Amino acid sequence: RAGLQSLIDARADGLRAVCEQLLAVRDLSAVAASGLALFDDAAIADRLLAEWPRLDGAEKPPVLNALLSRPAWTMKMLDAIAAGTFRRTELGVAQARQIRNLRNDALTQRLTETWGAIQDTDDAAKQAAMQGWRKKLNPEALKRASPTEGQRLYLQSCGACHTLYGAGGSIGPDLSGSGRQNLDYLLENILFPSAIVAADFRQTTLTLKDGRSLSGVIRSRNNQAVVIQMIGETATVGLSDIEQQDTASLSLMPEGLLDPLTEAQALDLVSYLMSTAPPAGK
Repeated sequence: RAGLQSLIDARADGLRAVCEQLLAVRDLSAVAASGLALFDDAAIADRLLAEWPRLDGAEKPPVLNALLSRPAWTMKMLDAIAAGTFRRTELGVAQARQIRNLRNDALTQRLTETWGAIQDTDDAAKQAAMQGWRKKLNPEALKRASPTEGQRLYLQSCGACHTLYGAGGSIGPDLSGSGRQNLDYLLENILFPSAIVAADFRQTTLTLKDGRSLSGVIRSRNNQAVVIQMIGETATVGLSDIEQQDTASLSLMPEGLLDPLTEAQALDLVSYLMSTAPPAGK
């Protein structure tokens, strides 16, 4: 991986051929995809989409980042969803909002047709949502929930971005020391994560001079480069390669994370989040 990354950083001769050859190699797919993203050719998107079903789960987020880095490639992915060759559920709410934030009318329309619309929630709707989930997640129901199953759901839905009990990603805040035992605190942060967003966790989109766009949170900056952390990977981008930087007031974490879950799944997840220790044996 380090050797391939060195070739990518150096923009070595024959880089595209090397990355295409290594795309199918487990543990190299993610790095190879980041190298292929440097080449503005729609045929590469076709190759990434063809390889997608065979990818290891941990390597899918960086490959998805590559597909989302160029509007033409994103359109091919949305077309694949329409054709049934790319599962709709593989595209999360955060990535869907990333597409909408490009303000590309054709992409937004295709996203709505194939994936669905992202609705902005007003105050009345927020209060109604809070009240509805309070009733479902009442103390008696939580007693019957399974923290063990909740841990599995957490790793699927939250663990890529948040750390809890020493495990998980770091793109979002560490949840270990937060007020997780308070249901209202949890619901406010899960349902409406953009209500209060620390500067370190605001969503930033970098538009690059080579036509790509990268979306994540800025981790560091100096007079030569910035480090942007995306879901599943981190990239260092030279300042001279950046055409535009847009930082939103929104959190990278999307609203509606509980919506796809059944009531039983939501209870399991919240019981795990409210726990004071990981499930026994984990």
